[in-house]
Amino acid sequence: MKKEAHYSSFLSTFTVNIIFVMLIIVGAAMIPLLSLQLNPTRYLPSITISWSWPEAPVRVVEQEVTTTLEGILTTVTGVKKISSSTFNEGGNITVEFDRNVDLRAKRFEVASLLRESGKRLPERVSFPVISMNMPSNQSGSTILSFQLNGNASSAYIYNLAEEVIKPAIALVEGVYSVNVYGATPQEWEVIYDQAKLAAIGASSSAISNAINNYLLERELGGASEIVTGGPEKRTYLTLEGNSSETFSWDRIPVAKAAGRIIHLTDVAQIKLQDQRPQSYYRINGLNTVNINVSAGRNVNNIKVAEGVKNVMERIRNELPAGYSIRTSSDNTVYLKEEISKNIFRSVLSVILLLLFVLAISREFKYLLIITISLVANILIAFIFYYLFKLEIHLYSLAGITVSFGIIINNTIVMTDHIRFQKNRKVGISLLAATATTIGALIVIFFLDEASKVTLTDFAAVVIINLSVSLAVALFFIPSLLEKIKLAPKFNALAIRRKRRVARFSE
Repeated sequence: MKKEAHYSSFLSTFTVNIIFVMLIIVGAAMIPLLSLQLNPTRYLPSITISWSWPEAPVRVVEQEVTTTLEGILTTVTGVKKISSSTFNEGGNITVEFDRNVDLRAKRFEVASLLRESGKRLPERVSFPVISMNMPSNQSGSTILSFQLNGNASSAYIYNLAEEVIKPAIALVEGVYSVNVYGATPQEWEVIYDQAKLAAIGASSSAISNAINNYLLERELGGASEIVTGGPEKRTYLTLEGNSSETFSWDRIPVAKAAGRIIHLTDVAQIKLQDQRPQSYYRINGLNTVNINVSAGRNVNNIKVAEGVKNVMERIRNELPAGYSIRTSSDNTVYLKEEISKNIFRSVLSVILLLLFVLAISREFKYLLIITISLVANILIAFIFYYLFKLEIHLYSLAGITVSFGIIINNTIVMTDHIRFQKNRKVGISLLAATATTIGALIVIFFLDEASKVTLTDFAAVVIINLSVSLAVALFFIPSLLEKIKLAPKFNALAIRRKRRVARFSE
């Protein structure tokens, strides 16, 4: 009895097939957990420093301020690029940092340097204002916007949204923030007694200064501590007017009279009231408040949006008469359309490739092997997409589509080699060809930061797909061929050789 050839690895055929089936099932379970975005949400950390100098011409601002500040900023570590814009009476500088820096720490470092060098700037130049150009580390993008209408005052509608709707939406998994706006802002009004102020020898400016000092939070600078044989440690100092975690008006000291500290509530009354309206916004004659919902990063925006819509539908049914909620913006609609469009194109390209395979091989078993291996490649790749926190967006889908051809090529080469040569020695050639393609894609990780932010997910998706296709070709295809038998085929050259041998033997 002739023993059949065994082409799989040192593991048994059954074991290899079971391992790959388990990986396929796990990959399918990962699909709802993948992060679906329209565009990449990666960013380059940067800060913008702006200032003003009244009545100063652009040439003087450039020489006296911009050049000085640029020289100071070049001493900061981790800076990738410094760009400036100077104009009459002011200017700004944008500082881009390496991708992995702690931007908040860099902001403190820059602030301390600017404070230490403030004397080098002209007298009338305002103190530079620093703003961080970065989304939150967890925030993604706004996915839904709602409008809450009612026949009550805008302040009452605002409180309803803050106390009822906002907490309910915040409980949806994947929601990062819920912002409510559109109502007239509230303000604190301080009404002081002029007679009491005169009695203690104070003026209204004393109240203003007392409140400013109580709410003060100022960065004083930083100091370096060098430990012998250890790393340098830098400490930043911040001056705060109120050391307590809670805010209270009756704790604000205004003056001292007759050996007694006079607090703000001793000479003034404080009340919270609505600001004078600057504008009105109504829909169908009803006051309106807007609600924006932002999803976190590395989450499925479509899944999060569905959860938020379910919550809003429940709240809509519980609202009192005269109130209504309408969806003003749904960014996931366009996301669904684009993803569906790209999935359709990807499926169409796969169908064309499989039809081409069927036309060449004219065997349904052969087509079945190619199809199973392709499904295994994609689903197993989903596991690595999740582990490496890759985002599935338009660029990622393009990478998946591009890699289909190479995936099928690796499968066909290994299948035909085992079919004709009865071994897996072609695996070395597949490894070399795949490594060459991966090496070409690695160049993307050495591009400038702006290009890398856009193309990183594309390159990572293709590299993962090719690596998985190599593992499938080397291990899964041989085991699959032992379960799905293909009829042996002989090419024309082999047939001619056999005929020559037959004639010679006659």
